[in-house]
Amino acid sequence: MSYDGDINDGISGDSYSHVGYSAQAPVPTSSSPLGVAFPGQPINEAGRPNWVGYLIRDHAHGHANMIAYDYARRGDTVTGVYTTQVSREFLPTVGRKPQWAAWGPSDSIFSMYLALCT
Repeated sequence: MSYDGDINDGISGDSYSHVGYSAQAPVPTSSSPLGVAFPGQPINEAGRPNWVGYLIRDHAHGHANMIAYDYARRGDTVTGVYTTQVSREFLPTVGRKPQWAAWGPSDSIFSMYLALCT
């Protein structure tokens, strides 16, 4: 697939997806696709991106700008994803499809990653 516009990535989850973005931060743009300085605040090796950073940096293949609205929070559970990340962060902002985030079904990817530890 070749796509020349922005690809919007809506991401929720726990520490494996966390980059430190929140709905109160400046909105992500093609020049700042995480909305925070790359690679954000991932829990993996210092200064190295997590899977979100690699996706944004390495998989646009020069055809599109990937922009991440990453609401993931360290330590969140399924309940936390819904009550905080979706209800309080995504729906009141990007979920309303404002002009600065006019996403649609042909240009968006939504994902949730939670590690299940026993």
